[in-house]
Amino acid sequence: IRHLLEQCDRPQGVQVFADIDNGFGGLAEKYLLSLRDEYPKTPVLVWGLGSSTAGYSAEKKQRNAINVSFGSAKMSQHSSVFVPLMGFSPKSLFSQNEPIP
Repeated sequence: IRHLLEQCDRPQGVQVFADIDNGFGGLAEKYLLSLRDEYPKTPVLVWGLGSSTAGYSAEKKQRNAINVSFGSAKMSQHSSVFVPLMGFSPKSLFSQNEPIP
């Protein structure tokens, strides 16, 4: 990324797509911190990607929620704009007791 940004006279911004619901959220946060240190005035738009939790056990849903919370908090600190995009599943609209039409 540094090589590409050095070729620009005045970069308008950087877009970053990063997972926020697993261990790669921490890696992306460190990357954003490094990017901010080198280019403090360049706007950074972060798309935080998360997967659907439909079909997960209660324990896995809880772990996923904690990861999303930490990832969102950390990435929003180091970005100009943070947009969380969570996966969607039609199954998540219905409770487990209702049949899916």
